[in-house]
Amino acid sequence: MTILQDFFNHKLVEAGFPDGLNIEYSLSYCQGDGMAFYGTLPCDSWITLYKQINPNKSEKEYRRFAFLSEYIANNEYYNDVEITRNSFGHHYSHWNTME
Repeated sequence: MTILQDFFNHKLVEAGFPDGLNIEYSLSYCQGDGMAFYGTLPCDSWITLYKQINPNKSEKEYRRFAFLSEYIANNEYYNDVEITRNSFGHHYSHWNTME
């Protein structure tokens, strides 16, 4: 992992994402430049991520989201979220190449 990938990984973890996502970037001064990350978001990381993305929600809303996350984790077979590369992701690395 490069220093820049380490930096991006650290910032993603600070934002509530799990450690170890696949980080790709391009900095060659063209239209497709940027940073993208791909990987699996296990259900146990959803609550932390939700709180980071929605800091102004009430405690009741956090508890409701936590209940739904735990229900999915305990009752669904496919209970992880995948961030995958779309058709543009094979040529570019930026926010619009992630699904």
